[in-house]
Amino acid sequence: MREVDLSRPPHSVPLATSLGGLESAPAPPPRGPLARAGVHALALLTVAVTLGYLGWRLAFTINWAGWWLSVPLFVLEAHLGLRMIVTIVELWDTDTVDPPEPLSPLAPPGLKVAVLIATYDEGPEVLLPTVTAALGLGPEHETWILDDGHRPQVRAMAAALGAHYLTRPDNTHAKAGNINHALGVIDADLVAILDADHVPEPDFLTHTLGYFEDPTVALVQTPQEFYNRDSFIHSGGDGFHEEQFFHRVIMPGKNRCNAAFWCGTNAVLRVAALNYVGGVSTSTITEDMHTTLRLHKAGWRTVHHNEVLARGLAPRNFAEFQTQRWRWGAGAMQSVAMENPLVSSGLTPGQRIMYLGSALSWFDSWRTLGFHILPALVLLTGVSPLTVPFGQLLATLAVVHLLHMSTSRVMSRGRLRLRSTLLFEVLKMPANISSSLIYLRPRKLSFQVTPKGRTGSGRKRHSVPMVIKALIVGDVVAWAWATATMAGLTPITYPGPVPALAGVAWLLVNLTFLALAAERIHDSAFGSERRAGHRVALEVPARLAWTDGHAGGGHNVSVTVADVSLAGAGLVAAPSSPLPGVGSEVILTVFLGPVPVTLRGILRKDAEGRAPGERSLGVEFSSGQWRDLSRLANALFRAGLTSSLVPVAA
Repeated sequence: MREVDLSRPPHSVPLATSLGGLESAPAPPPRGPLARAGVHALALLTVAVTLGYLGWRLAFTINWAGWWLSVPLFVLEAHLGLRMIVTIVELWDTDTVDPPEPLSPLAPPGLKVAVLIATYDEGPEVLLPTVTAALGLGPEHETWILDDGHRPQVRAMAAALGAHYLTRPDNTHAKAGNINHALGVIDADLVAILDADHVPEPDFLTHTLGYFEDPTVALVQTPQEFYNRDSFIHSGGDGFHEEQFFHRVIMPGKNRCNAAFWCGTNAVLRVAALNYVGGVSTSTITEDMHTTLRLHKAGWRTVHHNEVLARGLAPRNFAEFQTQRWRWGAGAMQSVAMENPLVSSGLTPGQRIMYLGSALSWFDSWRTLGFHILPALVLLTGVSPLTVPFGQLLATLAVVHLLHMSTSRVMSRGRLRLRSTLLFEVLKMPANISSSLIYLRPRKLSFQVTPKGRTGSGRKRHSVPMVIKALIVGDVVAWAWATATMAGLTPITYPGPVPALAGVAWLLVNLTFLALAAERIHDSAFGSERRAGHRVALEVPARLAWTDGHAGGGHNVSVTVADVSLAGAGLVAAPSSPLPGVGSEVILTVFLGPVPVTLRGILRKDAEGRAPGERSLGVEFSSGQWRDLSRLANALFRAGLTSSLVPVAA
């Protein structure tokens, strides 16, 4: 163990220049006129080739004798082509991720600002960093905790920190009802909406309020980013996650057509605009998108400010991921069924196209399901869905898909990754297929909160959905059948060995991504979260003090913090250090930042450390230390450490 010298002034954690990952990477430089013309030419070529390919497929390749395979395959390809064309329209001018400059760093004169933090069952360790950061924002504003959980400890937290606390008699309409109730109580012209886990950066308000100098602006939305980089949706070690393409590329594209929509958190809204459309929508379970649709129909402007100004907790396991995606999809289907953007009055043509793209995206999983089923059916039946020579088909497909991938890569500025995209197409499939059916039978749905904080007492593995299991079994059976058929052991025959091998190759690619999806779902690393707080792994000096109950019986020992959260800390002590017994009350002083943070707690663990000659200690912080915990939260989040605020092993 490294000795800590407390005779000298304690050092602080070095400030990080960025939180790491793609979300903090420098924006790609704007393209020159010639490069922009080249990208647009490539996009137009892709549109032309896509339409030409679909026309050729329909006119010359359909095997009408096997229409039950041929027609579904063409429909799937047509959906893929339409989605590609709509995406090209969305990304036409997303040349750079630089956000537009707000008109002023302050709110327009005379407009009052309030920050609203809606919460239901998130624990204090999740909520407190958000409240602390919100209270520290400039310019002058009020911070309100809207607690639908009716919790005395949250009320006490608000009182101790100086935030306003608001609850209501019932929880009608969930989050939407919570916000609407607050709008009838508070005195504000602009409201910043934060989910309980989304911690705002110091510039959150100063970089967004200036847009409201334009009296037609109803909403300013910023991207969603996440500090738990070991979440279910993250992949790789550079902070990349599955939602970045939407928030950093698709949303700026929608912004060009005044079609960016509210994503529930990290946004500022004009109260007068909300009142104009009857408040936050309570008709669907995605109040954010539906409210934005009503704002656009009424002629209000929305802005997507493409700069990360808040970070929250991404889904940590498949159950949370599926709950969240199902709610988003079902709410989107409710909105489309209730107010079809293609025919609703008040929308511009550009807005209609952008909403069409959002609606079509929820049906992508049906296409994914079809592309997984078809090769197995072809191999099991021996029926070919096409009537053209295999070589001609292969060459045509190669050209079309190469154009699609190249155009997507160029227009997304590197924020679209093929392997991750294909994997998450499988992972999203169960929730998206189920939620998309809401469009066919719209009905009243209950709002489901995505769990945050502790979700179990142990690392419980999640089960693989039946649809993925069935596809895996079907692919294995089809693979075995194809092998037997090519050996002459079944009553069917294939048109030739090359098409048969191509079908097997397609099936094996599908099987690979199904297996990767099943492995990710069942991985113990994405099991139930047993910790109440998310811990930062770091190494800073600390002092552990306690008393034995006698006069002059105070003791203290130098230790090193190994990890810390708002619920407790893991410590490392030398083997010769005198220590209190497990269960003793202790006082821990952590030298994190320029001012030490002192917290009371209980020693819960004293065990042999991982390295020889070390003792591993665990301290659970006592409840009610709101101001001290707030100082700790502020030090952790403001010191540029949120990218490493992740759970660690016990």
